[in-house]
Amino acid sequence: LRMLWLLGFSQNGESLKKARQRARQAASRLAELAVEHDQVLLVGHGLMNYLIARELKASGWTGPPRPGRNYWESAVYTMPSG
Repeated sequence: LRMLWLLGFSQNGESLKKARQRARQAASRLAELAVEHDQVLLVGHGLMNYLIARELKASGWTGPPRPGRNYWESAVYTMPSG
């Protein structure tokens, strides 16, 4: 099912395009909150964590290439200074 979804079949759910848009919005909001509070915590799930991490890295954040893939695994991303 995941492979079909990645190929664009999303009749009864969110499309990959919409998921990427949501990830962009989430990364933007995380950046706003990080500026305001210095640190933020995101608890998420699987592919959405990966998409958000990708957006953060594209915006200059540093961190691992992809967030953890195992249950309860974590990753730390640092926003660019300045």
